[in-house]
Amino acid sequence: MKPQFVSDLLEAGKDISFRWYVENTSAFPIFNVERYFGVARKRVKSGVPAETIDDDREARKYFARGLTEYRKHNANKTGLTLGVRENSWNTLGTGVPLSEEDVQAVMAGTLRVYVYAWAHWDGAAHDVDECLWMEAPSSNQLIAESAVWHVCAR
Repeated sequence: MKPQFVSDLLEAGKDISFRWYVENTSAFPIFNVERYFGVARKRVKSGVPAETIDDDREARKYFARGLTEYRKHNANKTGLTLGVRENSWNTLGTGVPLSEEDVQAVMAGTLRVYVYAWAHWDGAAHDVDECLWMEAPSSNQLIAESAVWHVCAR
C-alpha cells in the first residue's frame, strides 16, 4: 500500500499531503477497525539510508507518541466495520507549507518526508504498523507510480 499524493507538484507555499488507506483484503468483514495515520518532515544528515537509521528511529518515536495520544483519546469509541474489499481513507499533511529551501532540501534528500499507518481490528493476528519515507524525487512533479518509498529502520 503506497501513499497517494494530494498535489502533483512540490512547490513553495504548499504543504505536501497524502491520501492513505486501510483495506480489508480478507474474505470476511472486519469489525471495530481502529486506524491512525501520520506524516512528518525531518531534516536528515544525508540522503543515504544507511546513514540515517537514527533519523528513522526518531520518526518512529514521533509517530508512536501520536498513536498513544490517539488511542487514549479514542479508548471508549467503537471502531469502523469494513466489508470485503472496503477501505477507509484519510488525507493528511504536516499542516506547514514548504519554503523554497524546504523544496530544495526534499529534492536533495536532506529533508525527508515520513508517513505512518497503524491499524487494528477485532481478531487481527497483529497490528498494521507501517512507516515509510520518500526517496528524493527526480523532479518537483510528484507521480505516485514513480515515487520510491523505503521502510523506516527500526
